[in-house]
Amino acid sequence: MKRKLHASAKAFQAEGKVSTDPVGPYDPVLIKAWEHWDDQHVSENDHPRAFPKNQCYVVFVLQHGGKDLESFVLLNFDEARSLLVQVTAALALAESANEFIYC
Repeated sequence: MKRKLHASAKAFQAEGKVSTDPVGPYDPVLIKAWEHWDDQHVSENDHPRAFPKNQCYVVFVLQHGGKDLESFVLLNFDEARSLLVQVTAALALAESANEFIYC
């Protein structure tokens, strides 16, 4: 399964649907943008300053990402499975490209 996901991630990248920017510490510009978004929409996520100083992030750059997942209505199991595979492939790609290390 892992090999199949890796192949899917590579194909996903080759199609130009997703790319990743390197991980790094939270930049003050990102924190300010997060706070602005939180003021407008009320985030369900923790504030980036709640994380340790060595916490890193990754940026997924999606071309024509389409409708946001929060308002997308899944009509059947095949759509749910497709969504899961695509998100898993994108995460696998980011992990592979940036050599994530799990503690």
